[in-house]
Amino acid sequence: MIKDRLKQLFDRYITGSATSAEEDELFQLVNDPEHEQAVREWMNIYIDELKDPEVLPEQTTATILKSILQQEQPKVPVRKLKSRWLQAAAMILVLGITVTFYLVQNQKKNEIIVAATENDILPGTEGAILTLSDGRRIVLDSLSNGVVSTDHGAAVQLHNGELVYDDDTEVDEPVYNTLSTPRGQQFNLQLPDGSKVWLNAASSIRYPIVFNSAHREVHITGEAYFEVNKVAGKRFIVHLADKSSIEVLGTHFNVNLYADEDIIKTTLLEGRIKVRHGKETSLLQPGEQAGFNAITSETRESNRNAISISKNVNISQVMAWKDGVFDLNGVPFAELMRQVSRWYNIDVEYENGIPEVEFRGKMGRDVNLSRLLYFLEGTGIKFRLEKDMKKLILVK
Repeated sequence: MIKDRLKQLFDRYITGSATSAEEDELFQLVNDPEHEQAVREWMNIYIDELKDPEVLPEQTTATILKSILQQEQPKVPVRKLKSRWLQAAAMILVLGITVTFYLVQNQKKNEIIVAATENDILPGTEGAILTLSDGRRIVLDSLSNGVVSTDHGAAVQLHNGELVYDDDTEVDEPVYNTLSTPRGQQFNLQLPDGSKVWLNAASSIRYPIVFNSAHREVHITGEAYFEVNKVAGKRFIVHLADKSSIEVLGTHFNVNLYADEDIIKTTLLEGRIKVRHGKETSLLQPGEQAGFNAITSETRESNRNAISISKNVNISQVMAWKDGVFDLNGVPFAELMRQVSRWYNIDVEYENGIPEVEFRGKMGRDVNLSRLLYFLEGTGIKFRLEKDMKKLILVK
């Protein structure tokens, strides 16, 4: 029975004894639309049967709930998630399940539904800005399928949320377009050779509208995932912001080179790629990740230019953004909040230093910010939103 398996996996998850495979199985089960009704019924039964409900005074309950929904800092202390009941409540939000849970007070159950309010911050969406060779900018957020524009005879089309270029246009000189995603948006692109690119939030790619030179070359910032088609005799080269590059024949790989991250990371899923950084080169095999510091005036003459290779990388965690998930397992808190900043288009600041917190689990990127903040609050981290809800300040 699916409910029995859910209970088994959930018990192991909240007690910290679940294996990585069991965690993946749990999240696959709860995210499968076929199991939605069973998951809802099981979660309500599970919480109703817990024997150690957390008893909260009525005023405390109301204040905490108000802070969750309206993003206000509570005036009463928020307890850490030590009881099994509160762990279950937090897990519901992490899983993104829309179910009713109960706060027990004076031996009576008061039904509380955590919902978005008009003051909530919505998750990121599909959207981007296309900059043509003559400087014209086209916002792609709300356009429907069809031709978006033409550039030197090349038709640029939207097809089911993906920007697509003709592969039969002829131009004498290289003509470049740029696709960029602001914070809070992501987008897909099909290049003229049929190769596909997924851009994460706060990223960009500059590319020719026709690959008519000896090599196929693009320039990127931020984070992007590539599925490159093989073209006989034409290497595919990705130029990074710090003059490093990735040479490809035909393969699938992810590149993370955000300016606010310490390490530029290139992760190979399929095929082979050659990473070039300064005077060093490394050939990656599937499942490996190349990491190196961006070349700056400070690192150019130091050994920090070295390429480090990590084997047996957690590919699902690297690709979580593309799969619509925040993978929290072992991610440093500051790194997680940088992801949050890009996806929810907010600035993040810290009072009293960065909290030393380690998370386990996954959370859908389609949840409103209030759910994420509720989860953080459960670990003892307090917060407040300022500047028209565009700045999130976290307090240890």
